[in-house]
Amino acid sequence: GAMEAEKAAAAEAIRAANTEGLTPLEEPHSQDAEENSAEPANVSANAGQGLIKLPLTPAPSDAEEAALPDTASDAEEAALPDTASDAEENSAEPANVSANAGQGLIKLPETPAPSDAEEVTLPDTPSDAEEAALPDTPSNAEEAALPDTPSNAEEAALPDTPSDAEEAILPGVLFDPEEESLPDEASDESDDIAQILAVEFKLIFGDVNGDGVLNNDDYNLLNQVVISVSGNPPSLTDEQVHAADLNGDDILDTTDLTNLQMYLFGAIGSSSPASLDSFPAAANLLAQGYCGREGINVMWSLDKDGILTVSGVGAMCDSPAWKDVHTGTSYKSQIKGVVIESGVTSIGEYAFQSCSALESLSIDGSVKSVGYRAFYGCLQLTNVVIPEGVTTIGGAAFYGCRYLESMSLPSTLTSISSEAFSYCGEYVEDGFTLIVPRDSYARTYAGSYGRQHAFADNPTAVMLRSGSCGDKLAWMIYKSDPATLVLEGSGAMNNWSSGGAPWYSYRSSITTVTIPKGVTSIGSYAFYEFSKLTTIAIPDAVTSIGQYAFYKCAALKALTIPATVTSIGSYVFTNCSELTLTVSRDSYGRTYAGANRIRHVLADDTGDPKAVILGSGACGDKLWWSIYESDPATLVLEGSGAMTSWSYSENVPWYSYRSSITTVTIPKGV
Repeated sequence: GAMEAEKAAAAEAIRAANTEGLTPLEEPHSQDAEENSAEPANVSANAGQGLIKLPLTPAPSDAEEAALPDTASDAEEAALPDTASDAEENSAEPANVSANAGQGLIKLPETPAPSDAEEVTLPDTPSDAEEAALPDTPSNAEEAALPDTPSNAEEAALPDTPSDAEEAILPGVLFDPEEESLPDEASDESDDIAQILAVEFKLIFGDVNGDGVLNNDDYNLLNQVVISVSGNPPSLTDEQVHAADLNGDDILDTTDLTNLQMYLFGAIGSSSPASLDSFPAAANLLAQGYCGREGINVMWSLDKDGILTVSGVGAMCDSPAWKDVHTGTSYKSQIKGVVIESGVTSIGEYAFQSCSALESLSIDGSVKSVGYRAFYGCLQLTNVVIPEGVTTIGGAAFYGCRYLESMSLPSTLTSISSEAFSYCGEYVEDGFTLIVPRDSYARTYAGSYGRQHAFADNPTAVMLRSGSCGDKLAWMIYKSDPATLVLEGSGAMNNWSSGGAPWYSYRSSITTVTIPKGVTSIGSYAFYEFSKLTTIAIPDAVTSIGQYAFYKCAALKALTIPATVTSIGSYVFTNCSELTLTVSRDSYGRTYAGANRIRHVLADDTGDPKAVILGSGACGDKLWWSIYESDPATLVLEGSGAMTSWSYSENVPWYSYRSSITTVTIPKGV
């Protein structure tokens, strides 16, 4: 409302000027005008407030300024070229940059100025109705229909480039009026701009007033700054100066006004605006636009090398179209590299989906999340680093990046979609590898979902799978040695039920298990049905072995039970037909082996092939019995003291051998 009132006041001022015989928008013909148009107008600046810098030419003195002919009245000065009455606007021509020094007015081009309806948007910019109809963002119905994860059909036949149907939902509205967070009310236009620019984001070239649209309003604001009869031009922020300074000399003058005229409307007599790279400050740029969730809070620019830079403060919008804000031309297919600069906090959904030429990606740590399908189907990506600071990677974010070789993940991640990396590295000989920190969510994710991965401190040691198996204990299976299960860490191992151990799916291929010295227990069902296991060593710190821990380890021939073990569960060595245990004399391991008729040898007799014991156990406080494999008909007692008395014959520990024993040897000390 305040802006409309200001425009009405300006129109009234122009009408007042016309009543005095002045034509506010006429071509100057005086020699003064031609001379003054060659020199930049003076604009005083307050550098501390982000105002424009002083021009190179000195400002006229009071006497000189007083002597200038045809100085415009205050009413004329208040009038903007594009705020004339409806009749005047319809008949007037767009402003030209040449200044009339006598009136402080601007020269007209030969093409007519846009009418009220036309003035809403520049040529090549869709009208409100057209913009509303653009298929840039999915409708509510479409959004509701989007799958959370790709369907089986999509997984089976991921297209190299998106289909027409997919393309229809990929682009997004570059600057959606419904999503703007611009102030609803402002006392005047300068206050409005100040509120918009309160956050330090960048403005694109030409967007002098920071409203996200390139049109006459930008030209008129710069015109007031450059050609100010009162000597009190509007104040601009540093970013507004940057947007207006197309020649890149840090001085706003008539040259910048000329450049802006050519960029927005074209030269006099031409209907084609000048390309962005025609101007020194943007010499290497092909296109630019906004891609912020709040409108102009985030901008993008694409250079001639195909590098798209995203900068600003806050979140990106979903489904950006990557269309130049001025020409409407799409540059999506020309994006070869993406740089997300500091200040940007998220990468929007569908942001770079099916960017077929995208080869490189650089993300700043200010980014916290990567959206749904953000890089879906980017076939040229090969190596990606997700920086520290990112916490979330959304569904199908890198789905179908089939040439992706590796991705480094940070320790800050707390959420990764199960489908985030589906079909990555399908065309890579060694497959796709996640590089993860130790003891991180990323490591847990990679291990749980069977993603090939390696630790950041040893990236060449690629693991097929890994995970946790205790509070301080982890496991892994390396690609270079898929037959070995490696445990790392210390403390107690978890207990599981039948088939519940995390490595159970590898039971038919693992031949070797390595357990570190600090492990204190072997969990229940830990190596259940490891049919090819031949090599394992139980460390001396272990005190207990859970039930069924080695059940059906049919290929296991030798295992040492440390003297520290004080508890062994039931059926631990059942169906281990080739197994011989090595146990210490006077140990719990020896008692267990003897009681369960498990072949075993005493630790100090391991070199004697005749020392294999079929059964043994205690038969007194200091007395033991044994039946050796080499002489199963002889019951041998060892030790001294009183033999135990039993109430029933069935309780005698060697009773089951009664029908085969022919000889009993009893030592002297009994």
